[in-house]
Amino acid sequence: MNDSLLSRPFLVTQLLAALSHELGSPLAAIKGAATTLLDYRQRLPDERIDGFLHSIDVQTDRLNDLLDDLVLLAKIQAGTLRLRPEPLALRRMLERAIEQLPPDQRDACLIEGHDLFVAADSAYLHHAFVLLLRHVCDGAPEQTVIRLAATTGAQLWLNGPIDDEVADPLAHADQLLESADPGRGRQAASLLRLALSRALIELHGGRWEVVNRSGEEPALCVTLPLADHRAESD
Repeated sequence: MNDSLLSRPFLVTQLLAALSHELGSPLAAIKGAATTLLDYRQRLPDERIDGFLHSIDVQTDRLNDLLDDLVLLAKIQAGTLRLRPEPLALRRMLERAIEQLPPDQRDACLIEGHDLFVAADSAYLHHAFVLLLRHVCDGAPEQTVIRLAATTGAQLWLNGPIDDEVADPLAHADQLLESADPGRGRQAASLLRLALSRALIELHGGRWEVVNRSGEEPALCVTLPLADHRAESD
């Protein structure tokens, strides 16, 4: 296994602290919107009320996501995360993850290649793909293409803004966390979530590699174990 979140327990502790700090933002937004509605609801126009309710809904979802990551990281750190592998259609897993993206990113994703079956835990692989696609698709200047291929395992290739941060998110997050600039904490937390995606891939026996081919843009190659066809037919 390459250097990863699984082999850096100190960084897991740092990520727990960074995500815990991030909890303050959605909590403050929810508290502010709820207090305003309680104090001024009778004087607010309907569109303002709808806006505050929408803010509460969005920030609650964000809070839930942060709490889920904290619980997942705590399990990884304690060594208590248990996978329940089963044969899964890779294309469908990716489609489900794409559905979790903002509309503009969702519409810009394209899956190519024949479907493959992988042996993985549905919930944790889904979460790994969501974290990965949110990072890769964020700020992508054009369409994000996901290509499926089979070698010794099931491979998915991603284009987009694939750089050194994607290749080694831990190293870059570590540098940001050592910086005295408090504004870099959220950026570091984003990279550490990407490292969490990689850790989940590796927990499934997968590989994570940025490939540089001559004349082409760098691409991320994620390889997962193919499902046992005997298990698939049971």
